[in-house]
Amino acid sequence: MTRTRRYGDLDRETVVSAALRVGSKVGFDALSMRNLADELGVSPMTSYRYVPGKRALLDLVIDAVLEGVEVPPPSAGTWDERLRMLERSVRRELRRYPGLREQLTRPTPHATRLADAAIGILLEAGFDDATATLAFSALYAYMLGQLEIDENAAASRARPRRRNAFSGVAPRAEPLHPDDIFEFGFDLMLDALRRKLPAR
Repeated sequence: MTRTRRYGDLDRETVVSAALRVGSKVGFDALSMRNLADELGVSPMTSYRYVPGKRALLDLVIDAVLEGVEVPPPSAGTWDERLRMLERSVRRELRRYPGLREQLTRPTPHATRLADAAIGILLEAGFDDATATLAFSALYAYMLGQLEIDENAAASRARPRRRNAFSGVAPRAEPLHPDDIFEFGFDLMLDALRRKLPAR
C-alpha cells in the first residue's frame, strides 16, 4: 500500500524525481498531476499546492535535467570544439529520458542559460548577432531532430519485425550508430559555419 505523504514532506527534488519516473514509464505527454500524485502517495490537490499544473511541472522537470549541463569555458578549446562539447552534453542528458525533448516548447531558466552560452560562443568566434542566433537555431533544431530519429529507431527495434518486400535484402554488417550519424551531421554544419566566419 502506498504511504500517504504530508505536504510538508515534499520538496523540489522529490517532485522532479517522481515526475521523471512517471514520465519514463507512461511517456511525458501522458504525465499528469493525478499520476504524479499517485507516485508521490498524496492527493491530487496536495500536488497542486506544490506545482500549479502540468506545464509548470514539465518546465520544472526539463530545468532539472538541463541543470547538470556545464558550459565549456574558453580554456576548453576553440569555439567549434566548445559548441560540440555543449551539444553533446545536452543531447546526452535528454537521451536519458525519451520523449522529454517534445516538451521543450518554451524557455526555462537553464534552457535559456545554455542557449545564451551557445550564442555567446558563436559571438566570441566572430559571428554577428543575427548569424549567431541563426546558427544556434539551426544547431538546436538539428540536435532535436536527431534525438527524434534515435527514439523512433529504438522504438522500431523494440517492435516485432514483419516480413516485407525488403526482408530478403541482407542487412549491413555494421549498423550505423546514432552517435556516428550525429557527429557526421554536426561536422557538416560546423564546416558550413566556418565558411561564414568574417575574415580577420
